[in-house]
Amino acid sequence: LDQLVEGEHNRIALADARQVTEHPGDETTLFIHGATGTGKTRLLQAIHEQVLRGRRYRSLSVSAEQFMTSFLEALHGRGMPSFRAKHRDLDLLIVDDLHFLCGKRTTLIEFQNRLDQLLQAGRQVIVTANRPPAELPELGPELVGRLASGLVCGLEQATGESKRTLVRDLARE
Repeated sequence: LDQLVEGEHNRIALADARQVTEHPGDETTLFIHGATGTGKTRLLQAIHEQVLRGRRYRSLSVSAEQFMTSFLEALHGRGMPSFRAKHRDLDLLIVDDLHFLCGKRTTLIEFQNRLDQLLQAGRQVIVTANRPPAELPELGPELVGRLASGLVCGLEQATGESKRTLVRDLARE
């Protein structure tokens, strides 16, 4: 997290990310939203790397598409007990691009069940999407309510000095 360029475009999201990596479960959900190219996935990768480095927590980081594919394979292949166990024993679940699940009713029901189970156990869930929860009614009112009840922060496109620093860092890489 310390290697990410901090600016007005992401200051709140970085502070929230540090909070949940230092004290997972205190704020049970962190919902990060922003347009394509604002750094949501990069931020999730940094959070997951930070958690893995500490080796104190069991974590899983997946895209919403990977979650759906894994769920559907388990559903059709009779692997639901292992799918649910995989998600139940986590301290931290990270899901990127949740908007991908909009309109996918069966997968949304399963995701909400996994989310509820983790939240009831005081576990940490971090999600990204291209819009804030209130603008994703296709997720259903219950799921939107749960996601909006935690920390919700937006990412903007980097501008000015932050953008120049990002370009320099990417060029170095």
